[in-house]
Amino acid sequence: MENKRIWTIEIPVGSGAPYSQIRFRQRSAGFEEKPYPVIMVDAERFITCCQHPAIPEYVPEVPLWEKQRLAKVIANLSGHGRIPEMPIAVIKRQADGLYGVEFTNGRHRSRLMHYWGVKSFPVEVDWSCAVLMAQVCGLNTPTAEGNPK
Repeated sequence: MENKRIWTIEIPVGSGAPYSQIRFRQRSAGFEEKPYPVIMVDAERFITCCQHPAIPEYVPEVPLWEKQRLAKVIANLSGHGRIPEMPIAVIKRQADGLYGVEFTNGRHRSRLMHYWGVKSFPVEVDWSCAVLMAQVCGLNTPTAEGNPK
């Protein structure tokens, strides 16, 4: 991480990604008196929750994407011109007792990072579900600054 609001994620060698790292910025910084916390999520657990059948915005696996969609997401992550926002999501317990993740932003970025073998990445979450996200998908607990401990 370079500063409090910019996060750098390393992409594993041999992943097929066109670059070795991705940088994300925290969206809510500057928009709110108390920015949303950032949770470093375990990619596998997070994507498992994203695939819950009750989630309406399900994103299929990357090989099933249209070529134009894949090219657009890859171009957005390149960091040329501007740093993209990190994924923004909430987590909720579903009727079957399992957890589901719903996105405000970043569902394709999350799926692509998982496909490239990234083991963890930052997700900005509402305070109302930050502790639950950390417990179910996280590598850390939220802090007031939104950065990992």
